[in-house]
Amino acid sequence: TQFSFRQKAVKFSEHQDWFKKQLKSIDVEIFIGEIQVDMPVGQIRFSREQTYWKITYSVESIVRGLGYGRQLLEKGIQALKQKGHSGTLSAEVHKSNRASINLFEELDFIPIKGRLGDIVEFRKDLN
Repeated sequence: TQFSFRQKAVKFSEHQDWFKKQLKSIDVEIFIGEIQVDMPVGQIRFSREQTYWKITYSVESIVRGLGYGRQLLEKGIQALKQKGHSGTLSAEVHKSNRASINLFEELDFIPIKGRLGDIVEFRKDLN
């Protein structure tokens, strides 16, 4: 997608292998947002990396701007806490992705100074 950090095409078989590893990992939590049964609107993934949980999420293009990104983040964070996880949350956002920047700011994530290029990193304590 437009704001994806990986712009190179991935073979479907490679993606399947990667996804299976993600599902088996104790350091990854994946949640799917649905508005009805079998009608997904997006996904959010939390990947434990050293001392923090890296957030990646996406919202289906046909429902962007309707508040589902906020719901994915809020409910995903809540589910992560309910599973007993703790630590710091971290998200990297392209500077041109104003919707995500605004969302992380509204949810009290703190932008981290010192990043170069077109990326803004946000952090927030999970506890």
